[in-house]
Amino acid sequence: MKARRQLPIHRSSRSPRSRILLNVKMRAVTARQRRKKMAWGFATIAIAVTLGCGTLWFSIGLLLDHFFYSNLIYTLREIVLVLDGTMDSESALEKAGISEGTNIFTVDIAGAAARLGSIPSVADVEISRHLPDRLEIRVVARDPVARIGPATGTLHPLLVDDAGFTMRPATWATEYDQLPHITGAPVPEAEGVLVKDQDFQTALALLREARRQGDFQIATLDLSKDYCLDTVTLDGAKIRFSPEDFPEQLHRLGKLLAHCRDTGRQLESVNLMVRKNTPVKFVMNTPPLETAETPRKKRNLPN
Repeated sequence: MKARRQLPIHRSSRSPRSRILLNVKMRAVTARQRRKKMAWGFATIAIAVTLGCGTLWFSIGLLLDHFFYSNLIYTLREIVLVLDGTMDSESALEKAGISEGTNIFTVDIAGAAARLGSIPSVADVEISRHLPDRLEIRVVARDPVARIGPATGTLHPLLVDDAGFTMRPATWATEYDQLPHITGAPVPEAEGVLVKDQDFQTALALLREARRQGDFQIATLDLSKDYCLDTVTLDGAKIRFSPEDFPEQLHRLGKLLAHCRDTGRQLESVNLMVRKNTPVKFVMNTPPLETAETPRKKRNLPN
């Protein structure tokens, strides 16, 4: 038998290491191309979305301007003002920056409320739109509870509310003269200041409790002494309070005033700092003076 002729074996000239490197390079190129395609795709989508949003925004703006901002139906024709005595209508509109004839949707409600709320005598502001052409402004005034400091020149005395916020009224009402006058405490020079002094806040706490359960009205309240609060009522009675436990002291004072009403006596002074055997003085009743001399008895003269 003839021996089989072996065909020559053709081996690749590349080594296994070169084939691995070539494969890695091909994968890197493919991955780079894919990343470029994805980046272009995202950029195209972003540009399309941006253009779409811009077109939509521009279209909405045109629609709003046509149907609302340039529509004469929504022209502000009526402004209702409820000012609670804080100021006059002209001053309120000037401070708020609101006038009739403007579009009701262009009114800056938040800004107007902030400007009106910056007035010291104003506690709260509420502004509401009533379509198509009416605006309502409601102002709540701070409720003064006491007077501090004297009048200076043409300026009225400062008033404070229950929290100690100072204000100076534009016009002085007669009922302000009946408010308690607090003395002996640091007085701020300007309005719109919250008095945080501890003694002053203690005095406000006494006034708050006296309004709640007291049968009397304080005319003056002196804080010059650190250990007590000296008050004088409208009836002229002098009452000394301890800076602690106002409800208990006012309870004892209520019993004393009830005793005065039952007996017809008038209180002159009382020291409520003493819990037992409280020192009390009453006004002494003096008999009325005779306005004319008592006529003498007639004597019969002898003949």
